[in-house]
Amino acid sequence: MRSILWSGRGIQGSIGLNSSVALSDFGGRRRLHRHASHDEYRNEQQQYDTMQVSLQQLGYDDAVLPEREEEHTNSKREEEKSPPPRSINHVACQLKFVIPNALTGCIIGKNGANLERIQAESGAFIQANAPGYAVMSTRERFIIIAGNSMEQCLRGLELVFVSIVEANKESILRKSIDGRLYLRQVIPGLCAGSVIGLQGATVAKISEGEGLSVIVEPKPMNAAITPFRIVSYAGVSVQELLRGVRAVAQLIESDVYNAEIKGIKSVVLKSVEIPAGRVGALIGPKGAHLKALEDILKCKLVITRSETDDGNKKHYLTVWGQPESVKAAIAVAQLHSRTKTS
Repeated sequence: MRSILWSGRGIQGSIGLNSSVALSDFGGRRRLHRHASHDEYRNEQQQYDTMQVSLQQLGYDDAVLPEREEEHTNSKREEEKSPPPRSINHVACQLKFVIPNALTGCIIGKNGANLERIQAESGAFIQANAPGYAVMSTRERFIIIAGNSMEQCLRGLELVFVSIVEANKESILRKSIDGRLYLRQVIPGLCAGSVIGLQGATVAKISEGEGLSVIVEPKPMNAAITPFRIVSYAGVSVQELLRGVRAVAQLIESDVYNAEIKGIKSVVLKSVEIPAGRVGALIGPKGAHLKALEDILKCKLVITRSETDDGNKKHYLTVWGQPESVKAAIAVAQLHSRTKTS
């Protein structure tokens, strides 16, 4: 199977679709997520307004973006609010996970007190993003554990597990299918091979040696890019989960990992098929239209052409970014798929 990739290059001249084309049928609208502070909300509002105007200038007259939610805070959200990690993006190492939202309260603690305790004891910062930010489901949270070394990050994770146990919340990690505790870790796509090993030998050795199940989840179907992979751990205790993460960390810790993991700010990646006759319009002259959409929606867009064994060609658009941006980009792609020339 052969594949050819397209991504946006320089913008040259004006780009647009027929202004009569509308996106009023953009389905599944969701409001943008609340953020912890007024300044964050205001900045997000400005970005949202700019994106909306820019899409209209490209010829998308009707609203592509989901409706915004009014700024709102309440006492419960204030209690769960994480204190700003002063140097989370300046430390050497990060670990990233997708966890159930129901665990956030016991990790953060009242007014962020538990996060401060974890930082004091481990030296690691912990950032819990808003529900639904960087993930598709509002039932999950994208969390970052950052420190000056991998050992600091692992110590921070250990204290997170201690907090979960002390709050008697282990059951939230448990799946009824087998009664085991589950944890999902985000790693750079470039590091997946080091975890998997030749024909899966390395990941099998970790599972056997640490007494738990470790699986690198499959790549998304038809994805033109794989900037991240998910490592799934399943064990009977949080101690087993920690041993699994530590074993994987020993395999992937490197300058490449430390550089790549900081750039992974979302685990939302979707692919949609594009009719061959509409690919050129979506890409634009020298990739200009695709690049313009990337700039407006703040997400990565890549088109791949695959040739099957029987000679058929299929084109797919892969989108990677924040949930609402991915939804808007998919809506644009579906619009192109529907507006075929007669």
